[in-house]
Amino acid sequence: MSVCCDPLGSIPTPCLNKTRVQVLDVGCVVNFDDDLPNGPFVEGAAGNILQPSSFTVTVPTTGATWGLVATLVHDSHQAELDRFCQGGKMKSNGDTGNYIGVVATAEAINVMCKGGVVPADGPAKKGSCTVQLRVTRVIKYAACCVLL
Repeated sequence: MSVCCDPLGSIPTPCLNKTRVQVLDVGCVVNFDDDLPNGPFVEGAAGNILQPSSFTVTVPTTGATWGLVATLVHDSHQAELDRFCQGGKMKSNGDTGNYIGVVATAEAINVMCKGGVVPADGPAKKGSCTVQLRVTRVIKYAACCVLL
């Protein structure tokens, strides 16, 4: 289904929505450091279709939990999704007259370490782990018809 633009060619109203849910396994390395004047932090990138996500999380040596690790990875991943999607802003899909807008929301599901799910309130350990995120993408499509 499509809608027609006004004569000035404004962006059409979305006419089709699709929702896609994907579970991502995000690779993560946990480091400890007691000199964190700005608090725990994350470095890395959310990745893309060609490059997997990879984060390094630095937390204090005492009091850090797997839940904190998951929250830091989630927040960093969500920030990258927000930057990329620009709040669902409808963007032109080239010269086709079609527009696409995406809103993506991430949710931390689990942290896996040494082959199993670890409790969120359990003490974080130095080394590799995997944070599972559920990413829900709502994709809005719109087409612009040119009537001759």
